[in-house]
Amino acid sequence: MKTLASTLLTTLTTLASTGLAWAADLPEKSGFGLLSLIFFGFFAMIIAAQLVPGLILFLTGTKGLFRKRATHR
Repeated sequence: MKTLASTLLTTLTTLASTGLAWAADLPEKSGFGLLSLIFFGFFAMIIAAQLVPGLILFLTGTKGLFRKRATHR
């Protein structure tokens, strides 16, 4: 049991330190930090939310253009 706890603690410590090293290395390579990615993601969600009603409006308009007109007597 003591060996299992020691192995588990060593593995968790190694993985935790490796994760911090990757987190510290990421902004230098990509040029974007976490806040800028959240900022761009927020505006991407706004654009995606506006896309659905725009497509509905466009399809409704084109459906009205190509619909057969009723003849009046």
